[in-house]
Amino acid sequence: MSKFISVSSFRLLPLVALMPASLAFASEPVQPAAPIATLPTTVVTASRIAQPIDQVIGDISVIERAELERYSGESVLNALQLQAGVQILSNGGAGKPSSVSIRGANSSHTLVLIDGVKYSSLTTGTAALEHLPVDQIERIEILRGPAASLYGSDAIGGVIQIFTRQGNKTPSVSLTVGAGTENTQQASVTAGGKFGETHASVTIAHSKTDGISAVSSPAGFGYNPDKDGYENSSFGLNLKHKLNQKIDIGFNSLIAQVDNQYDSGLNDSAYNDGYNGAFSLWSSLKITPHLTSELKLGRSVDDSDSYSYGEKSSYKTDQTTYQLQNTAQLGQFGTALLSLERLEQGLESSIDFAETQRNINSTVLGYIFEQKQLSLQANLRHDRNSQFDQETTYSAGAGWRFLPTWQVGGLVGTGFKAPTFSELYWPEARKQIDGFVGNPDLRPETSQNYELFVRHNNDQLQSSLTLYRNDIDDLLTYQFPTTVNINQALIEGVTLQMDWQNGLQQIGGSYSFVDAKDQSGGVTQNKQLTYRAKHSGVAYFGLQQEQLSGRVELQAVGSRYTNPTNTQRVAGYTLVNLSGSVEVTPELKIGLRVNNLFDEQYESIKDYGTLGTNGLLSLTYTPKL
Repeated sequence: MSKFISVSSFRLLPLVALMPASLAFASEPVQPAAPIATLPTTVVTASRIAQPIDQVIGDISVIERAELERYSGESVLNALQLQAGVQILSNGGAGKPSSVSIRGANSSHTLVLIDGVKYSSLTTGTAALEHLPVDQIERIEILRGPAASLYGSDAIGGVIQIFTRQGNKTPSVSLTVGAGTENTQQASVTAGGKFGETHASVTIAHSKTDGISAVSSPAGFGYNPDKDGYENSSFGLNLKHKLNQKIDIGFNSLIAQVDNQYDSGLNDSAYNDGYNGAFSLWSSLKITPHLTSELKLGRSVDDSDSYSYGEKSSYKTDQTTYQLQNTAQLGQFGTALLSLERLEQGLESSIDFAETQRNINSTVLGYIFEQKQLSLQANLRHDRNSQFDQETTYSAGAGWRFLPTWQVGGLVGTGFKAPTFSELYWPEARKQIDGFVGNPDLRPETSQNYELFVRHNNDQLQSSLTLYRNDIDDLLTYQFPTTVNINQALIEGVTLQMDWQNGLQQIGGSYSFVDAKDQSGGVTQNKQLTYRAKHSGVAYFGLQQEQLSGRVELQAVGSRYTNPTNTQRVAGYTLVNLSGSVEVTPELKIGLRVNNLFDEQYESIKDYGTLGTNGLLSLTYTPKL
């Protein structure tokens, strides 16, 4: 139950008290922000070809750098949880294992890319987004709906692509320090700019918190009432150099080193440490004015050592990508894409797996067409997997702009998800210890998606309504003591978004309805898949002026069933968040974010802790160079 005033709220008084004081130091009266002419947002995730967002055939949204600054010192998850169609589950506070569901699909159905490089664990099947700090990120693109025809396995629910910090044209240096509740401390420094024909950006960030007890209920497995702290040190480097008028080369990287405590019964020393992230080396050749070829070498890693009860367990997964992508501008006939790819996946572990390597060779064909009122897009991909023979996926869509600011359209697409190494090969010898064993007979999950959309976009208002249906066959689910393919799941839903701004005010929000049903027969027939809220939504109101900005957010999430037969559930919840900043001088800015203002007591996963009222006060210094 929410409390209007709580003990936790008083922890924020030292932070809140500084905001009015900072206003007194403002050098000039607050003025409305001057209108700025902006170009349409360009995205690449929806087609792998750069295109204006209002021409995309698909359900996509973008979190820009200005928005990410509201979450300084926090992880990517904090920014994602307010996005339409996205639901977050957390195992107990900062740095704890978390999962992301898009449109009601499994967490392993979300493909995560860092600068185009696949990023995930080969054992869990998910990406450790809880370890990626927003201070390292330029923008995030979220594509909802299957995208296997573009990216291969995992993209049944959608794609999250993270782009690392870029060097702007003007050289700059920025230093941010922050402090908050749970003894949270944060610092980051970013330097970059254009130097001749080279763009460069480097960011070093560090955060640390005492955290909360990961397992909050004495009935929860591994309960220990101590606080489970978390520490993250990250480094990002982004380089781009123009060799001549035809050739660009570049390097992108993001690496995070983490130390994370967790609950393991009465063992106070349970913790894990490791590093994860991705890097890529690329070159782009403009062969002719209409033909461009890009060559990329990328690698991602998820390396973790866990210590509990005097024992150590280790898991290191790495994925290496080789990619040659050719893009041809066909004039009035559109744009075509041909990509040849190879993905090599490897696993090193303290546990003996029957298989530790696999590779996937892929061919991708793409086409987009945009002329006057009509937009078309088609993709075809063939993957040859060393474990599962081969999969062919496709997508096709069309949009019609019946008025200058109105567009309707639809698309159909297929997807698939290969089982993880743990699902396939977890050793029989570990069955008595873990209550789990691998199943080498598993088949990849497959999906068929249909969606219809209507959009309205002008200089002030961007809105969209999307209806979708996703049929998933051979859905992977745990049935003691192993993972099995169930017959089918059906996910239907609606996503509604609206954002309005007039230069001074911003008002908007989203609503998502998800009906995710088990269609495998038996006692679970037509039951809701676990941990999917049918209803969720966000509303916000913000003010933006030259020296002062503020925003209030309301996030509501409905109840979720915790078991396949739908006899148990965790209650829904409503959170109120505040964020704001004030420019004390042209070089110094003070920022404040307060989450869960009214100290709502809730769970996203049964028996796991969530933060009450919490906040972070930050100072950002950007000297003139």
